[in-house]
Amino acid sequence: METGLLVLLIAGWMYLPGGAAFWTLAAAAMLWLPALWQLLFAMLRAPWGHHAFRAWLRDTATAFLKAAVVALLSLVFLLHQALLSLDAISRSILRVFVTRKRLLEWETAAQAEQAGRRKATVDRYLEWTPVIAAGIGFAVWLVRPEALPVALPVLLSWFFSLGISAFLNRARRSRWSGLEEGRREWLMEEARRIWRYFEEWSTPESNWLIPDNVREDGRAAGRLSPTNLGMLLNARAAAVAMGICELPEFVAATERTLSTMDRLERHRGHFLNWYDTASLQPLHPPFVSSVDSGNLAASLWTLKQACLRFAREGAAAPEWAERLAGIARRCEDFVHAMDFQFLYNERKKVLSVGFHIAENRLDSSVYDLLASESRMAVFAAIAKGDLPQEAWFHLGRAHTLHRGERVLLSWTGTMFEYLMPALWMRHNRRTILEQSMRGAIRAQREFARRKGVPWGISESAHVIPGSPEYGYAPFGVPDLALKRSAGDSLVIAPYASFLALAFEPDQAAGNLKHMEEFGWTGRYGLFEAVDYSHSGARPVRCWMAHHLGMSLLAICNLLFDGAIQEWFHGEPAVLATELLLEERLPTAVAAESDFGELLTASAAAP
Repeated sequence: METGLLVLLIAGWMYLPGGAAFWTLAAAAMLWLPALWQLLFAMLRAPWGHHAFRAWLRDTATAFLKAAVVALLSLVFLLHQALLSLDAISRSILRVFVTRKRLLEWETAAQAEQAGRRKATVDRYLEWTPVIAAGIGFAVWLVRPEALPVALPVLLSWFFSLGISAFLNRARRSRWSGLEEGRREWLMEEARRIWRYFEEWSTPESNWLIPDNVREDGRAAGRLSPTNLGMLLNARAAAVAMGICELPEFVAATERTLSTMDRLERHRGHFLNWYDTASLQPLHPPFVSSVDSGNLAASLWTLKQACLRFAREGAAAPEWAERLAGIARRCEDFVHAMDFQFLYNERKKVLSVGFHIAENRLDSSVYDLLASESRMAVFAAIAKGDLPQEAWFHLGRAHTLHRGERVLLSWTGTMFEYLMPALWMRHNRRTILEQSMRGAIRAQREFARRKGVPWGISESAHVIPGSPEYGYAPFGVPDLALKRSAGDSLVIAPYASFLALAFEPDQAAGNLKHMEEFGWTGRYGLFEAVDYSHSGARPVRCWMAHHLGMSLLAICNLLFDGAIQEWFHGEPAVLATELLLEERLPTAVAAESDFGELLTASAAAP
């Protein structure tokens, strides 16, 4: 197409009847018509007079502007792309009909770049483009001078395409570059306090595992879940990346933990829901949790790629590099052994909540919402090849409107449901998940502002009136929840704000610093939560391993250019599946009142 448009433009400028302006507009129309048709069809589906109209208008305008920019850039790089096409055509003809050699050679631009030969292909033509554009302009001036004013804007865009390419490919800003002065240092200090938990409590007494939670008085809950285990493994890798853990310490401790994992009872490759960290015996009743297994699989893939990266970067001596490679192989073996297929509900095309081992049956409940922590398990199972891709598209995508903005509904409106998988998984701008995660954060901030408290609501430990013990429950924003929290519960969990660092770094860091100023902190950083449900603000004076792990990973992602996500997406199975994360928000979706009717109909269905 690019070569044909280039020929049409040059011919229209130099000799075709009808005038240069006509042929220039005709060529431009071919590039812009798809955007115009997309706008027209969107207008035909517009919810005129509906409360969702504002959201439709914003999304439609954004989609049109994006398509128009793509069309403009297609024109800017038309000459370059035509040169590449001509190169490919001429090479193919020569090899097929003349030389009869290298007929099976096929190399992508990415492969050429990795091999250090990209200069000889893509960039070479980009550097020639200004010269060729100037030559075409000179030829037009010689043959049909009156056409030059019409051709000049297009020729100038080709002439400056090299500079435009350099601008578009400029190095991205660091994620933390927008932080107020001093907040990066504060986050690093908080990371060191969090790391102290994993350093001090993963010991021979706990078999190099980690207790689920520790109270301020030093009492530890000696139980372990697969999510706890995954957070321990990834916290160590994050600490190495952040420079707060030495590589030899990381290797030795990780090898000990993996050796303990070999001794834990498993079912069809899955680690069970809870173990006693002292005896290593499963806690009853024995159960395989789908979501916990998904978290652990993601953590193991992340650890595997982190080890390979540490070995590759030359930071490790040969003997350490060999041990790092050994850790990577063991991680892959653990993930490979996990059979997600038997957890799949064939009728509903989604994952069951889990498997009751003693009763030899799947749990009747299922994970069927995209805005939930279960999407990590579904993604991992698809990446492994255990589930078909249709399982991803059977996750519910019902939306609600929050101040004119469409946000995916979750079960309980917790920050955990929306943001926890984003510790590992990238979500590009304007995707259905990225838009909902940002919307959920804004809804949380507004809800907390109305209540006059710091923001960040999620599942967490909480105060039980009249009891020295703490409970654990989901707390969320009612506007985002299908199942709303009972009563007047209001519990703020700092880890929820740590999860938000990826999207609103300065606001989240400021919110966390505000909590510290209230004195809600101790040896391992900010406390698990602060309970406003009863009389004033009552800190929940304990720390939970998986929430601290999430917080440490979130800090690492922010300050070290998405290190956790880079490792996770470095896994070939993940790389082959990540296209699922590019899903865009449709311009017509069910929202609020529509979804209320949908729920009623669903409940009445057999």
